[in-house]
Amino acid sequence: MLHDVYNTYYQCASSIPNWESMSKADLANAYCDAEEKGDEEGKSRYYSALMLRYWGNVFKLFRESKSARLEIEDFASWLSESLNVAFKYKRWRDPNHKAFKDPDAVDKIINRCIYSTRKRYYTYFNKDKRKLNYIIFSSDSYPSDLLDFHNNVTPSQNTTCKDIITNLVKRGKLEEAIIVDSICYQDTTQNGNFSRRKLLKELKELDASRFLLNKEDLNLQIKDIINNFKTLDSAQLSRKITKTLNFLKKDKEVLNILCC
Repeated sequence: MLHDVYNTYYQCASSIPNWESMSKADLANAYCDAEEKGDEEGKSRYYSALMLRYWGNVFKLFRESKSARLEIEDFASWLSESLNVAFKYKRWRDPNHKAFKDPDAVDKIINRCIYSTRKRYYTYFNKDKRKLNYIIFSSDSYPSDLLDFHNNVTPSQNTTCKDIITNLVKRGKLEEAIIVDSICYQDTTQNGNFSRRKLLKELKELDASRFLLNKEDLNLQIKDIINNFKTLDSAQLSRKITKTLNFLKKDKEVLNILCC
């Protein structure tokens, strides 16, 4: 829960005398000083204090990012990621950087990092939607400008696929969920085009452990489906792929996720 996350940061920051009256720049520089000294406890305290000073951004991001379909706790992670980026480069402490003499540099840099974290998420989010839309509605080819994304995206960034898979599982459409998962997360392209042949190969070689859930009855069904895939010939399995793609084109709940 978000309240628990807040309390953890508050308890850690409370060991700093009068931290609430310290400026953001002083807190950031104190963190950097602790890092240079190898003081891990000091780093944690000042990091926690800065998280609290920017805590309002968690609610702001939540309000402004409804289409992301994330829990509010995820935006606390966005804030933490933004601080990590700011502290990785520490531009305000670099004498050769224009931010060095700017008294407001820390605040400007951290706010810029927060903005960039949100923008980066939506870059992946929108590419993800375009990718899955294209494969579902035109499975013969694959847009070349998305090939790099397909090869490098991580499952945590691929939110539309994740949402569709979760939706299918909840509705008991496990076969369709497994096929969508393989389209999204496995190597299903060749020379910039969607490859049904490679998808068939992936489905034939699936490891059931990738799909196991916290419900044993579903796990048994998943194992049965995957074992069944392995017994089918290419023509039979290809028909299942076609059936799934046709289902996705017409299913209102899937289309609602794709069009958000």
